[in-house]
This record gives sequence, structure tokens and C-alpha cells, in this order.
Amino acid sequence: MNWFEYLTIIEELGRLFEEYYRCEDNNIREQIYGEIKRLGTLLVENRNLPFSLLNSDSLL
Repeated sequence: MNWFEYLTIIEELGRLFEEYYRCEDNNIREQIYGEIKRLGTLLVENRNLPFSLLNSDSLL
């Protein structure tokens, strides 16, 4: 995962949380929550990657 992917996921999580709290249909909320969990897990699994990129040549 690179910086762009990491930031894109964070942006998507923000959008999903807004949608989740506005939604009144519990079935749709459940689907949104599943996507939030999936993206959150992806971030946790790769949580050190963006910070390790700071010390690499990949930003050049």
C-alpha cells in the first residue's frame, strides 16, 4: 500500500461513516458497517507502511 492508497482509504472511511450515521435503513447500515470493518482491517494490517515510506526513496 502506498501513500495515495492509504489516504484514499481514510477518505473513503470518512464518507462511509457519514453515510452510516445518516442512513435509517438497518439493512443498508449493516452493509456499510461491513465495508467500514473491511477498510479498517486493511489499514490496521498496513498501519506501519506509510510511516516506513518516510525513510525510503519511494517519495522521491
